[in-house]
Amino acid sequence: MPQGRQVEVEEQEEILARVAAIDVAKASGMVCTRVPHEAKAGKRVTTVWVVAATTSAIMELADRLVCQGIQRVVVESTSDYWRPFVYLLQAHGLLVWLVNAKDARAPAGAAQDRHAGRGVAVQG
Repeated sequence: MPQGRQVEVEEQEEILARVAAIDVAKASGMVCTRVPHEAKAGKRVTTVWVVAATTSAIMELADRLVCQGIQRVVVESTSDYWRPFVYLLQAHGLLVWLVNAKDARAPAGAAQDRHAGRGVAVQG
């Protein structure tokens, strides 16, 4: 049997400046954005808020994310509740990743890091 040749590959981590994550539940989504700080170079601002799972609220969210220049939205859901978020955000031209709940969780950090959606945003 011929032996294969081993090739070394340098993996490069993709780092995005403007990301969002949504932890979707039945009637709402916990949204988290991480964007560069406007005044402090090298610092980031994290904002967390709740959005109702209605068409109008998701469309407003999409507008807000587009205006912020969000480069990727990571959506995490344990059921089919993700569908309106993913489809409406994609319709607004946003790049959306749907991730499995068990794969999306970052290890718990300090108390302020435990907001729903923040771990997903950091990984996105």
